[in-house]
Amino acid sequence: MAIGFSGSIVDFLSLDTLKTFGATLSEGRKNSGGFSLSEQEENVWNRDLELIARVLNESNISKKGTFLLIEYDIPGHLGRCDFLIIGGSSDGTKNIAVVENKSWVSFEPSNDEFYVSTGNQLHLNPCKQVLGYSDNIKYFHSIGNDFDIIPCVLFTRCTNDFAIQTITQSDNACKIWSLNNSNSQIAEDLGSYFNGGISVEEFREFRDGQFKQ
Repeated sequence: MAIGFSGSIVDFLSLDTLKTFGATLSEGRKNSGGFSLSEQEENVWNRDLELIARVLNESNISKKGTFLLIEYDIPGHLGRCDFLIIGGSSDGTKNIAVVENKSWVSFEPSNDEFYVSTGNQLHLNPCKQVLGYSDNIKYFHSIGNDFDIIPCVLFTRCTNDFAIQTITQSDNACKIWSLNNSNSQIAEDLGSYFNGGISVEEFREFRDGQFKQ
């Protein structure tokens, strides 16, 4: 499976490629048998990496026992996730947050719950998108059932609280995190899901997992 970045939170926070992280992810994907990112996708990562790193660094999580897979292809060609946070809580539960990252400054709900509008264009509702990825990991990854799967959407730059509230209310099966909203539950959620950690071996077993028919 193609993966842009694979490693612990400690590994991630020690990267010295903040300005060129998009290109680093493309290189990682090509080296693991996948396609590189588009220039637009690389630029989003270059802009958002520092914001995401700050949240992870400030959260009460096990940084050695929590891992990331960034730009990760689900086995069986069932979608490409922006990133997965993989670890465990203090009660021993193993968790995966499947995160769809959106750098939209604003968006509007549409008349169809499966779509939202931004920049006069329709886009798939990110909640529906990440719920699909989560189901594919749960049911078709060889050890997906070993983890509790948590679908999440991260808005790094959105200032439209009304739009975020609207999709939150329409689909409470999906965690909505906004870095521009002081009431966001992201720090609390991360601390709850990832304060225990898992072993490197458990992480690698998931990373190297195969498609399950």
